[in-house]
Amino acid sequence: APDRTLILQWFETSWRNIENRAPDAFMIGYNALWTPPPSVATFGSPGYDPFDRFNLGTPTNQTIYGTEGTFREMVQH
Repeated sequence: APDRTLILQWFETSWRNIENRAPDAFMIGYNALWTPPPSVATFGSPGYDPFDRFNLGTPTNQTIYGTEGTFREMVQH
């Protein structure tokens, strides 16, 4: 069978939730994740309204998805 990339667009949840639930997604057949832009937005979505592309959130000032630390942990796992 030919290799197929099945991408799950996973927005509207935290980095921590994506990290915890990724094994479930891969077990049902997805082999790639499309996640939202990790940076801070001025208002609303960071994909449509980026404010600071280099600010991935801190424990005292999180983005709508989490912090730089939780983003890095999600990517590593």
